[in-house]
Amino acid sequence: MYTSILQDGSSRVDYPGLNGDVYCVTPDPAASGYVFYAAIPSNSTFYGLYYGTSINTASSLALTSAIYDDISMIQTTTTGPVYFVANVAGTTGLYKFQSGSGTLITAATTAATNYTGSLIAYTKNVSGTEKLYVLNTSTGIARAISFTGNVAYPQISKDSNYVVFSGTTDINDTTGWNLYEVSLSTLVVKQITTSSTLSLLGASYNDTLTKVSCIGIAEDGTSGVYVVNRSTGAITQIASDNDVNLGTYWTNSYGRSSGSRTPLLIQKILKRK
Repeated sequence: MYTSILQDGSSRVDYPGLNGDVYCVTPDPAASGYVFYAAIPSNSTFYGLYYGTSINTASSLALTSAIYDDISMIQTTTTGPVYFVANVAGTTGLYKFQSGSGTLITAATTAATNYTGSLIAYTKNVSGTEKLYVLNTSTGIARAISFTGNVAYPQISKDSNYVVFSGTTDINDTTGWNLYEVSLSTLVVKQITTSSTLSLLGASYNDTLTKVSCIGIAEDGTSGVYVVNRSTGAITQIASDNDVNLGTYWTNSYGRSSGSRTPLLIQKILKRK
């Protein structure tokens, strides 16, 4: 199943339909009941991108050929293009689907667009460290965000003014992952959480920017869905699920994040010792 978090952060809403061959799913905010998802069709061992009202490759529209080793972080936009992170032959990048084909935009480990697709926040490996960039798709200019340590799973707020992301200030990733945000007007980075017991990943703002949803992974490997008060940093668990996916989104929101099965890249990003 996939699940969404109520806008007040009190609980979640579950939707059935996922199975072992489905990698990630994102609701289409422009069409109720429709989802974009990645899955392995019966005649392949690779993933393709699909669209439909049910998570069944036989009855859904195939948007791409099944050529990808994995697909994660599917992002919808109001202007039409759909973006996703995919791995092909060991190389991970951000792809843009439009007019029947997927085009590689840039090398990226994790990535997210804003609502209109005018901005893309993405991380990529630079000399062994995951760095954060924000790309203006109109100008083609990418701004580097200054952060000491590794960064993963960015998401852009609905008003396009902030990017929330997971980060660890220990270059060796021994201190766990907390949530940070950067103002796109000032480029000032602010730490939201200070947890010493959880690694917090897959964050997403609610529409009013008062709360942030995320996945929390404990030292013993147990995990769950959490909601964070953006002002105070207080963390509340709303669901316990050890098979939880590295992505969260909000009910009746703008589809800015995707629920996805734990991708192989987390083995590179989440290096807890």
